[in-house]
Amino acid sequence: EKEWGLIDGLGLISIALASYFGSYLAETIGFVYLLRVSSLVFLLSTLPLLLTLPRLRKYIL
Repeated sequence: EKEWGLIDGLGLISIALASYFGSYLAETIGFVYLLRVSSLVFLLSTLPLLLTLPRLRKYIL
């Protein structure tokens, strides 16, 4: 139970840091550009997962 608490704490800290740096980058780069990049990264990260599912593979390819 203690390990899960530590993992949750680290997860919250990393989320907070990511959102902080994300907002900082959004100010410097531009929010729309950052949104596009993050959505592209999300798509690329979910693509292998989608390709491993045989049911969805025939719809994609």
